[in-house]
Amino acid sequence: MPNSPLTTSEYTDSLQARNLNAISHPADTIVSANYRNELLLIDSWGGTKPLCIPSVDENGKGQLYVNVYVLNGSFTFSINGVEDVVSPQKLVTFMPGNSIKIIKESPDLAYFMICVHPRLANEMLQELSVTYFCAQLSSQYFIAELSPLHIQNYIPLYNDIKRDIIAPDYEQKYIYLRCLLNALTVENMNVHNHIPLPAQGKSYSHLYDIYSRFITLLNKRAKEEREVQYYAKKLGISSKYLSYVCICYSNKNASTWISEAVIQRAKNLMLIQKYSLEQVCTFLNFSTVSNFNRYFKRATGESPKEFLKKELHK
Repeated sequence: MPNSPLTTSEYTDSLQARNLNAISHPADTIVSANYRNELLLIDSWGGTKPLCIPSVDENGKGQLYVNVYVLNGSFTFSINGVEDVVSPQKLVTFMPGNSIKIIKESPDLAYFMICVHPRLANEMLQELSVTYFCAQLSSQYFIAELSPLHIQNYIPLYNDIKRDIIAPDYEQKYIYLRCLLNALTVENMNVHNHIPLPAQGKSYSHLYDIYSRFITLLNKRAKEEREVQYYAKKLGISSKYLSYVCICYSNKNASTWISEAVIQRAKNLMLIQKYSLEQVCTFLNFSTVSNFNRYFKRATGESPKEFLKKELHK
C-alpha cells in the first residue's frame, strides 16, 4: 500500500482489484458479520458453537490473521500438531500460515473472534508503519492475559466494527473500518507486549533479516535473557555486529533494545497486572528484588517504587 493516504475512490478501486480468495468456514458456522470476505466477525452469543477457526481455502491452508478473545470458559486447540489450552480472560492471536484445529471447548465458553485476511492484515500494519515481529517469520500464536480494563476497551471496538459492517454501505465505510481495525491492532500489540518493528529499510536485505530475527527472539526471551551475548550467539554473530545492525535500523544498540524490552514488561506487570515487586522479579527471572531495583533504576533513573508513586499520582 502506498505511504501517501489514498482517497476514498482509490481505496474502493484498490479493494475491487484485489481478487482475494474467499474466506471459507464450516456450513454450521454462523458469522456475525462479514465484510467482502476480508473481515469476519464471529461470537458465541451470535449462535456459533462449537468454536472453529475459518481459513482462506477449504483445505485449511493459508490461515487468517485471527484474534480470539475468551471472556469465559476455555478451549483446547492444535496448531501444526501441537496442543495448547486457552483459559478464561485470555487473548490468543493466531498468525497466518498455520494449520489450526479446535479439539474441545468447555460448555460455558464465551468468546468473540476477529478474522482478517493476511493481505489486509499486512496493509494495516504497513499503514501503522510497524510490523509484528513475526510478520515475515514462522511464528504461530501468542496468548496474553486480558485485564478487566482490556475487556472494557475491546468490547466497544468489536461492537463498533460489527455494527458498521452490518450497516448499509456508504462512501467512507472502508476507511472507517480500517481506522477501527488499526485501533484494534494497536490494542493487541499493547496487550501482547510486542515490540513493534519499524517498517523501514529493505526487508530482503541481510541486515534487515538479522534485525527482524533479533526482535523476534527478544520478544520471546526478554523475560528470561538480558545479555547481548545470548542473542548474538543465537543469531550466529558477534555482540558488536548485532549492535551495529540495531543501530543501522533504529539508532539504538542491542543492549538498549533489551533493557527497554525488560523495563516495558516490568512496567506493564506493575501497572496493568498489579504484580508485586516479588512477582515481577519471579516473572522476569531476577534473583532478588534488590537486583531488579538496581536494574530498573539504572535504566530509568528512578526506583520501581518511585515510578509507581509517580504514575499513581498522575
